[in-house]
Amino acid sequence: CFSLRWRKLSQLNVLVYVSMLKPTEEFIEQNLKHVKDNINEDPMKWPPIDISTEYYILDGHHRHQIALRSGLQYVRANIFNFFSNQIKVYKYGTNTQLCKHKLMSIYKTGKLLKPKSTKHIFEAFNIE
Repeated sequence: CFSLRWRKLSQLNVLVYVSMLKPTEEFIEQNLKHVKDNINEDPMKWPPIDISTEYYILDGHHRHQIALRSGLQYVRANIFNFFSNQIKVYKYGTNTQLCKHKLMSIYKTGKLLKPKSTKHIFEAFNIE
């Protein structure tokens, strides 16, 4: 007999230098005010920016831009293994799964994807 427990995808929550973060998508200038108005004034209370172990931004491009413009030195971040089976990447607004290896090749060139090009799904997994 065994019971299943659910646990969030393995991650590391840390403070990182804003300057180390590598954007992967352009941001929408008009959305910055909306995002800034809806996050806490204290950056340590912002939702963490989701990044890969290589410091590529998976989610949080607008928060990153706000941090840069505010002159912040550090932000909270969740660091994930981008190639984990528990992370799926889809073309934004569709069910079309994207190849993470192709995306990483693009990220390494420094070329930014269009805003809202990708959607990262961080799946939970079960353990015994």
